[in-house]
Amino acid sequence: MSRYKHLADLLKICSVLPALAVMPAFAAVDITEGQVIENQTNNDGANQNAAGLTITYGDSLTTSGVNNVTFNNNSSVNSGGAMKALNGFVAGDGWTFTNNHSDKMSGGLYVKIPEDAESNRNIVLGNGTTFSGNTSVGPGGALGIESAGTVTIGDNTKFESNSTEADGGAIAIWTDKSNGATSGTELTLGRTDFTGNTAANRGGAIANLNNDKAEDKTDFYNTVNIASGSTFTGNSAKTGGAIYNLGTMNVDGTFDGNSTTATRGHGGAIYNAGEMSVAGTFKNNTATNAASQGGAIYNSGTLTVADNTVFSGNSTDTGDGGAIYNSGTLNIGDNVTFSGNTGDGTLFMGTGATTTIGDNVKFVDNTHGTRGLQSGAISLGNNGNLTIGKDALFRGNNAALTGGGAINTATNFSTLGLKTSTIVKVGDDIQSEKIKHVLKKANVDLSNIVKTKRYQ
Repeated sequence: MSRYKHLADLLKICSVLPALAVMPAFAAVDITEGQVIENQTNNDGANQNAAGLTITYGDSLTTSGVNNVTFNNNSSVNSGGAMKALNGFVAGDGWTFTNNHSDKMSGGLYVKIPEDAESNRNIVLGNGTTFSGNTSVGPGGALGIESAGTVTIGDNTKFESNSTEADGGAIAIWTDKSNGATSGTELTLGRTDFTGNTAANRGGAIANLNNDKAEDKTDFYNTVNIASGSTFTGNSAKTGGAIYNLGTMNVDGTFDGNSTTATRGHGGAIYNAGEMSVAGTFKNNTATNAASQGGAIYNSGTLTVADNTVFSGNSTDTGDGGAIYNSGTLNIGDNVTFSGNTGDGTLFMGTGATTTIGDNVKFVDNTHGTRGLQSGAISLGNNGNLTIGKDALFRGNNAALTGGGAINTATNFSTLGLKTSTIVKVGDDIQSEKIKHVLKKANVDLSNIVKTKRYQ
């Protein structure tokens, strides 16, 4: 059996110890199959331990054969409401963290394993791990990783209804080089469901932060990998409804019904300012408030969208980019579909942005936002660079003020230096003359425009 330091009766006599000191010996407890650790409380601000269980520096512990351990309703004024790991460990399957709370970082499990510690820096949680209803004031409502080598969590994992008053409603991962860090942490998740997690600031489900303070930025990154088949449903945050990424991230899954909650809250599903690749399906995600951008994704970093990804029914309220707002570098693969999205430009490119679109990409039945100022399909900002592969399809897109998706797409392509014409019918009225003026000014060929009294 593995020996842990279990904090049940001796919390009041703990002293604050310097980093890397071995904590005093508490009552040793063997973690057993099906054990429940619950209703433990640490109200002593001088006691740096979790309320439920702390693994101390230098311990060599394995629990690979111990399954179905439960942490329920534990609370601490310090980081790690249920459990604090200052050393690596291996857990079995079915570990559960429910309704735990921290007044600082991570209501469920808090991980901080310094690089200069003579200890195991790797953590493994088995299949069927569940974090539900955990809360924190600081980052990481359920799981907070400040420093580690690798953290690996198995398949069929669930993060449900966790919340934070800061970043990362379910998970926050960050590294502070002011504490001596020289490398980031790698977090790997098997097939995982993130449902109904909330953050008051960034990343309703996940916040991959590094240290993003302007005066102390890291020159290395944390990496997050999430397995195919994962889901992000109904998560919300001020910005980055499901994910906020400043590091490196790879995710393959379904994003459904995630949202931002603030004015200028960008990225209904994802806010990316790092390096990120995505695959799967984005549907019904919203950047809901005024001037919010990117119904599904806001990108100011480098973003790769894999082949066959689908964007459907995503929206902004009065902002740009019903599906994607790009102000960085965006690479879209082959056979990607944008359908039924709502926003001023389903794909909106900010000033100086670069977008490369693969072959057989479809923009179908997308529409303008409430302002109706931009294209239903693609809107290109000043000095942007757009490349589109062969056999692209634009059908049924529309905008309100300048003639719809076909007119806006034609003017955008002509701005790129392409020889462009548009085949449309217009009315015999002032508005139609305005449309023709816009096209002529953009050097679009007008010879295929048909005038009819039907559209007056």
